[in-house]
Amino acid sequence: MLELPGYQVERLIGRGGMAEVWLGVQKRTGRRVAIKWVFPELARHHDFRELFASEGRINSRLNHPSIIQIIEVINQGQDVALVLEYLDGGDLHQRLALGIHMSSAIAVIRDLCRALDYAHGQGIIHRDVKPENILFREDDTPVLTDFGLARLLSRGNSLSAHGTVFGSPQYMSPEQIAGLPLDGRSDLYSLGVVFYQILTGDVPFKGEDTTAIATKHLQEPVPRLPLHLAVFQNVIDHMLAKKPELRFQTGSQMADALESVRIDGAVPN
Repeated sequence: MLELPGYQVERLIGRGGMAEVWLGVQKRTGRRVAIKWVFPELARHHDFRELFASEGRINSRLNHPSIIQIIEVINQGQDVALVLEYLDGGDLHQRLALGIHMSSAIAVIRDLCRALDYAHGQGIIHRDVKPENILFREDDTPVLTDFGLARLLSRGNSLSAHGTVFGSPQYMSPEQIAGLPLDGRSDLYSLGVVFYQILTGDVPFKGEDTTAIATKHLQEPVPRLPLHLAVFQNVIDHMLAKKPELRFQTGSQMADALESVRIDGAVPN
């Protein structure tokens, strides 16, 4: 059982390639928290400790209802961990499996558009927007999590080195696949993939391997939606445009376009 000063650790709730996630209680406040604890074999490396801690520093700059809250960054001795607000509403995959009303789906994407708009305004992009990183609070508020791949935008410095690719292939923008410098419009493309998946039940581009998927993102046209979803085709076309300059330029623009469809279009269930 994990032991961490100041916290009563209850049980393991998740495990990834770099860290475990434990459910705990902050003793000082009685607040339930999620503790993202790095494996010791990784925590021994100074560079990795700094990279992991940067996730906390990046998140600590963000204060938005649809972005996860960082409670504490722990980087002492053998303990390298992030203490996060505990979200018990499941992730987007689980919501879709249970079924989601179209108006609720539009509201979720619209809230995430505004969260990304806020983050981009702070000079931060996410780079790994996907259903697993969209969780829900008990009140159904969608929350964008896991800024572990995020980087600060700075003048004169590209966000990612040429030829370096991070992220999940099915949700990556063409410029991200190509290893080019990124801006917030890459996140909006990824969120467009998520919206397409909500609408149709599947991602727009699939393949037998990463290379095949990447090629389709780079070359294949945006798929046509089924006739009963045609009211969303123009929005999807702009979300998934190959060239960033042809997409919505900000999360706010994208949210407004979704709101216009909700108000003016014949939105199906």
